[in-house]
Amino acid sequence: MSELTSSKASRKAELKDKVSELETSLAALKHKLRVIEQEEQRHAIDHLDEYLDRIDHKYDNLKVYWAEVAAELRKVFNH
Repeated sequence: MSELTSSKASRKAELKDKVSELETSLAALKHKLRVIEQEEQRHAIDHLDEYLDRIDHKYDNLKVYWAEVAAELRKVFNH
């Protein structure tokens, strides 16, 4: 009977060791994921400025276009 108890204790210790290893692995993977997400966020922020510059440029072009359209419409309807 003591052999059975010893076997159970040994199995329990092995399981605890495995759980500990898995928790360590999981913590390392979570850290890697956080690092990747931070890099992606930095990359997105870097490109956000470029995107906003493009939007500003398109908006400026649109303002010029609408000003020209409005001027032409005034000519047509005020004539």
